[in-house]
Amino acid sequence: MAMVNFISTKQDPVSFTRDTSCDEDEQYSITCFITGDSGRKWGSLNRQDRKTKVLAHLANVFGGYIGNQKIPPPIFAIENDWSGDSWLGGGPTPSDAAGLNGER
Repeated sequence: MAMVNFISTKQDPVSFTRDTSCDEDEQYSITCFITGDSGRKWGSLNRQDRKTKVLAHLANVFGGYIGNQKIPPPIFAIENDWSGDSWLGGGPTPSDAAGLNGER
């Protein structure tokens, strides 16, 4: 049985998360998106401070669901600054840019 998990929050720094795990491969992951002014502010921090803030955010969001258990630290983390990608225009999106599907 597969579940799709999504969390959206107005708390800084994480705007929304997706469960991007693959149970069959025993690969468990959460993809976090940090957007807008919060993302710009977060991006100015050093790598360790960025990691600390995201982990504290996840502990706050998920902590109530796991009781007294401590959320395990990540084994691996990847960061991607979408604002520098000229093809995406600042963020990943499953839809076309405005006007792209209009009459030609």
